[in-house]
Amino acid sequence: DKKMLKTAERLVAFVILQQAYAGQPPSSNPFLSTLIS
Repeated sequence: DKKMLKTAERLVAFVILQQAYAGQPPSSNPFLSTLIS
């Protein structure tokens, strides 16, 4: 499937999201509930 990200691409995307929300309270992160569950 071309739509699925490769492992390295997934890691990069995760790091970008993590850094984007690093300085904000957890409630402002729309992905937090998805990542925890």
